[in-house]
Amino acid sequence: MNLTEIVKDAKIPNYILADIDGWEIKKEDKGILVLEPKFGSVVPCIGQPFLLVNEKRKQKTTLVFRGTPEWNNLGLDVIYNK
Repeated sequence: MNLTEIVKDAKIPNYILADIDGWEIKKEDKGILVLEPKFGSVVPCIGQPFLLVNEKRKQKTTLVFRGTPEWNNLGLDVIYNK
């Protein structure tokens, strides 16, 4: 699966997609692929930074917002603050 397919399949809200030209890989390993917008970490209008996470084993791609249980479970603070 290429990055375009991952982003397309994630069902990202239009208000976020409208301002994003592309994504870059922030972290990749056997179980997870983490993407962020090419222009850097984004704080959408609701005030929470986010990353796009593809869980390879579950074949699930999700927009994960900072401060949510999923963000904490995936340990995304370490990746986000790199």
